[in-house]
Amino acid sequence: MSLTFEFFFLLIKVKLLDWPSHSPDVNPMENIWALLKRNIAKKDAQNIDDLVEAIHFECTNFSSSVISNIFLSIYKRINLLIKSNGNTLAY
Repeated sequence: MSLTFEFFFLLIKVKLLDWPSHSPDVNPMENIWALLKRNIAKKDAQNIDDLVEAIHFECTNFSSSVISNIFLSIYKRINLLIKSNGNTLAY
């Protein structure tokens, strides 16, 4: 994170977690990509057109409630990471 953002968060009194910025356990997009990958793999695309169609279908039909649940689970995952001293979580 840039010093500008660190200073901004300090000014508005936001406590930042001392955590790696690329930790997949606290990155909800990693979970979303994993779900998309699993769903697309189930389509058994035989060629590039099938693959493109499967990707388009999965991206446009991805459940908003699944996305919401993934983002809402961040708090639970952060607490689990704190309890595990930063070790990778087992899902």
